[in-house]
Amino acid sequence: MSLTTDLLDSAKAAQGLVSDYALARLLGVTPSVVSNWRCGVSFPCNDSALRLGALAGVTPALAMVDVNIDRTSRSEKDRAAWREVGRAILGESSAFSA
Repeated sequence: MSLTTDLLDSAKAAQGLVSDYALARLLGVTPSVVSNWRCGVSFPCNDSALRLGALAGVTPALAMVDVNIDRTSRSEKDRAAWREVGRAILGESSAFSA
């Protein structure tokens, strides 16, 4: 499971939503956009990541880092850099564990 999928699921749970369709409506995107995010076909833009984070009740920094780690999943060097950003912003003892 990806960090983006975790964020989608957290947003749904926090908002009491039972479907990706309902989440898409709340975000102002089409259901196919949310489906593409869930399947890793595409990833939320930074604005959407921030909105998802707000809906999920997580810090904006965590939402941004999580989405960007998934977005750069093909490059371990890039993923490592985003993990370091997460640690610098959120601290070693935070919930950030990617």
